[in-house]
Amino acid sequence: MNILLVLLAALTPQAGSLLQQVIPQPTGDNGYEEYLRAADAVSTKAFKEFKQWNSALDGGSSPGQAPSGLSETSTPLERKGYEVRTFGSALKLIAAGNAKPTERGANALMVEFSRFNDLTNLGVDSAYVSFAKGDWKAGVDVLLEVLAFGNNVGREYAIGLLIGSNIMRKALVALCEHKSQWSAADCERIANRVGNLLAKPSPIHIAIEREERFELKNVEALFSEGSLVTPDDPDDKVGIELNARLKSLTQAERGQLKTLVLDRIKAMFVEHKARLQKPEGEWLSLSPKPEETAIKLPLKTLDDVARAQLKDLYPSEELFDPALRTRTQLRLLKLHAEIQKFRWQHGRLPAQLGEVTSDPGEVDPITGEACSYQQQPHGYKLVSKGTRQTGEIDLSPPKAQPKVRFN
Repeated sequence: MNILLVLLAALTPQAGSLLQQVIPQPTGDNGYEEYLRAADAVSTKAFKEFKQWNSALDGGSSPGQAPSGLSETSTPLERKGYEVRTFGSALKLIAAGNAKPTERGANALMVEFSRFNDLTNLGVDSAYVSFAKGDWKAGVDVLLEVLAFGNNVGREYAIGLLIGSNIMRKALVALCEHKSQWSAADCERIANRVGNLLAKPSPIHIAIEREERFELKNVEALFSEGSLVTPDDPDDKVGIELNARLKSLTQAERGQLKTLVLDRIKAMFVEHKARLQKPEGEWLSLSPKPEETAIKLPLKTLDDVARAQLKDLYPSEELFDPALRTRTQLRLLKLHAEIQKFRWQHGRLPAQLGEVTSDPGEVDPITGEACSYQQQPHGYKLVSKGTRQTGEIDLSPPKAQPKVRFN
């Protein structure tokens, strides 16, 4: 029963487009406005009907009425082609947004993030269609725009960081799946674009700052205006007891509880920021032990109540693991581009990474050593050894990628 989720649950979505809900007074100078316009473009009845029909067909069930020009016998490429022809203009808005500074603003309703997932899939499908036509430049370019889009979304609060990391992973994997077809010019563009992303502060640095302001502001609002009590969940024993304790608080105790909650949030972000001052390879080394975060019943003190109210805040590892993983995958993609460029220039794969780059910034940030590179009979293998927590990191299609949690 996260105290901030209590506040969000009390809010109802506003009428109007996603742009109107999130940024009611657009300026035209904010790239996030273009992202919201793109999200509105895939919030239409036509897109939802196509998505449902396509999903039903993929799932083997009867999909119902097919969109005009398609049928149950349409190939995946034909379906993706229809999707891109009909809705692909949204991707131009993404590219326009990437060319501007982006700032989501202070609206608490995260209404657009599910649509951002649709935009990501649209971008991946658009690249697929371009690659099928032999237009490698167009395919690479749209995935690079999706990659930049995910990087910018990742700067927007904790949930944005997780959504943005997921967007970037999809673009990274889709790019790497076609690496053997990249032209030398494609390799150059990929290396430059990724290098520019890596040169900027990691999205987690900005997301943490924005999340702290967001959390503290909403606690102030909740204690001033909202109800601290939510409907009991019969499966949530902590929540049931928390509700009982909250109902019994005096006005003075509510004030004390507010102070305790604010202090705990501030302390948590002090720890987050301290991690970010360390090398990336140490971001996961301070993860709290399970026994340090467990909520014990009964809730005897106000401090116990404060801890219970904050129990669903994102644990550190849920934020730092995807951030570290994505940064590592970006470096791997840049190395892949440099390896493929070397292949074009020399007519062979490099025997070792030292032939490709001597840039100290391209070492594996987790281990502090070079990434693991091995030639194989039909290509090569490039991975980060990772850590005990992350396991080996590469750019192969996902097997069991970390799930993005929607509270």
